[in-house]
Amino acid sequence: MASIRAIAQEILPDARAEIAWIAFYKKGRGWGAQCFFPDFDDQSGTFTFDTDDTEWIEEILSIDANAIFVNPYYSNLGPSAEEGMTRETLANGLRWQYDLQSSLLREAREDRAQPEPETVKVGDYINTPRFCTVKIAEIFASEAEAHSHGYSISSYYRGDDCTIWG
Repeated sequence: MASIRAIAQEILPDARAEIAWIAFYKKGRGWGAQCFFPDFDDQSGTFTFDTDDTEWIEEILSIDANAIFVNPYYSNLGPSAEEGMTRETLANGLRWQYDLQSSLLREAREDRAQPEPETVKVGDYINTPRFCTVKIAEIFASEAEAHSHGYSISSYYRGDDCTIWG
């Protein structure tokens, strides 16, 4: 049974590099983590894993179906390496993200990718191309309307087909 701090210490070098995607999961009364370096397709919003990685993912999901899949850069795991990421800040960020349950490992797998619904409505959850799951709080007909409601920049994603405001 590994403590969350011990796990954070093990993956700290990869987390500081900010290029690894971390599968973080509950293992009995302890924790586990595995770093992955998948290819990401911006067009489809999916990850491509090596065969060995897919086997690891299956094993992790058999241990904890609620495992998360996070990246220090995209998922807000606390301070960056330049800002002083430590074992403690990483452990806190991992626990916070696990409690949120917004970046689930099972959703990252290419073979389980689901197409987004053609029409979204308030209350729906969508996955952005940067692998963030966001809940639709408001829908605006135009950028000008979003500005009139106090939104100043598109902080999540801006693409040809949609803009997601934070």
